[in-house]
Amino acid sequence: MLGLKSSSRQIWQKNWRGRLSDYVTAICWSPQGDTLAACSAAGEVMLLRELSDRILLDLPSQDPLNSLAFSTDGQYLAAGGQGNTLFVWQCSGSEELPASLVCSLPSKHWIEHVAWHPQLNWLAFNVGRYVQVWDATSQMVIATLPFEASSALCFDWSPDGKFLAVGGYQGAKVWNCLDWDDDP
Repeated sequence: MLGLKSSSRQIWQKNWRGRLSDYVTAICWSPQGDTLAACSAAGEVMLLRELSDRILLDLPSQDPLNSLAFSTDGQYLAAGGQGNTLFVWQCSGSEELPASLVCSLPSKHWIEHVAWHPQLNWLAFNVGRYVQVWDATSQMVIATLPFEASSALCFDWSPDGKFLAVGGYQGAKVWNCLDWDDDP
């Protein structure tokens, strides 16, 4: 972070500066606000705790990553990208054990977007013309939602967690989370 001056008074001060080996493609804060995660086009994921401790997470590949998100309770961190794999770590909060990889879900498509449910440890992620919902507790895909018109270009949970909206070419669909099989 760089310093910013206004009139002779410094508003911002440099707290930390670090480098990844390629450009940063996504960043996100943990819900507690004590950890910043960043991923890169070189397939790196770095955690910065309390703006001082840098932790580089191990990944089995070096494919570019496009998306990154902490679960609402801060217990999980998910990353997806061009390597056609979704990675999910369980975050311990301990410096000795910064995060452990709990899941790597293979896909036939890039994973460009990830979004956690606002109350449950359910993760939505795109898989081509579908959005899948994965339950971190059972470690199972609980729904596969079709978006026939195009790739699922964006999606978001309603604040109360009852609905998942998916957008793409020429429209959007909204699913009720109580009945995934019902028409959107």
